[in-house]
Amino acid sequence: MHSWNTGTLPLRPTRTAPSGTVDVRIMPSLPSGDIVHAQATSPSTATPALLDGITEFFYILEGQGKLWRRLGAQEEVISLKPGRCVSVPPEVEYQFQCTKSPLTFLVITAPRWDVKHWHEISEGYWRSDGTEARRRPRVGPIIVWQRQDLPTAPDYLAPDGSEIRLLLECADGGVAHCTLPAGKTAAAVRHKTVDEVWYVLAGEGEIWRTQDGEEELVALRAGTCITIPVGVSFQFRASTHLEILIGTFPRWPGAQEAVSVPSHWRT
Repeated sequence: MHSWNTGTLPLRPTRTAPSGTVDVRIMPSLPSGDIVHAQATSPSTATPALLDGITEFFYILEGQGKLWRRLGAQEEVISLKPGRCVSVPPEVEYQFQCTKSPLTFLVITAPRWDVKHWHEISEGYWRSDGTEARRRPRVGPIIVWQRQDLPTAPDYLAPDGSEIRLLLECADGGVAHCTLPAGKTAAAVRHKTVDEVWYVLAGEGEIWRTQDGEEELVALRAGTCITIPVGVSFQFRASTHLEILIGTFPRWPGAQEAVSVPSHWRT
């Protein structure tokens, strides 16, 4: 039995998030990390909470909203918009609000999500009706959380030849945006120490995965989610322009992580 998994975006929500306002669709995952699809109704305000033992990254696909984060005297409210990635580290109080059309986003969690890590707090920035509970100034430099908008130009070419745009990371994992132009085939590689979970944002293609004599070829299209556990050799190609959000667990250590392996397709 091979160690990797493949899934497609479910037509119906798998569950409701503990925040009470978000429909979640569960995708294939690994103990080291996962990616799930989430959609908040509009207008709505999530229950304020904090996490322990895990970090969450939100990557916004559609819609508009706001996110409040606080740790001690440091806090801020920022807008949520397509292409923006934000982090919620452990022990940071947070709350988000959907202000316009439904807010659709991917949640990348490192390690894998478990409800035991989510804790409701008594007070957030907004009341349940969406009004501000009280105004608070931002105090001090923000050093405990991050945000990053999708870069226009790639940061570098991955060892397999695909274009990588860096988003956010922590010790347990990171998020990057990957593109492969139509007609291109990436080099075949194997990772030495990291797991990956991919979610296809747009385009079509194929991926080949193999380990210990087992192999599989599957289609990649918008809504497909795949896992690539450490040690699995893989290669992918694009029939149309492919865009993929990649969660890497733990964070990507550098180009030396990828080892070249015999190709399934000519590059």
